[in-house]
Amino acid sequence: MSDLDGKDQELVMKHIIHQFMENQLNVLKEDKLETNNSFVFLENSTLNMLILSLFMNGQRRTGGDVNEDSQMKILEELDHIIADSKKGFEEIIALLKEI
Repeated sequence: MSDLDGKDQELVMKHIIHQFMENQLNVLKEDKLETNNSFVFLENSTLNMLILSLFMNGQRRTGGDVNEDSQMKILEELDHIIADSKKGFEEIIALLKEI
């Protein structure tokens, strides 16, 4: 496989990942998660490995130009997601306390 093919594949993967992330954010914005009752439980070592992997991936990225508007938009979306998650966890904790 030539280097050009590898770069083409990398661009396609980045495009697919970007599209998937946009779709997920749109679902969250439109609040289509009423029927989604999925949870993921990670034990300590797996969670640590996931965080470390994300951190290392961030370290490998080049320092290209970053659009501040897009960063602020992403941060606002993350804040919204965190607030929704917190609300959901608080509801679960309240239900567990009733048992």
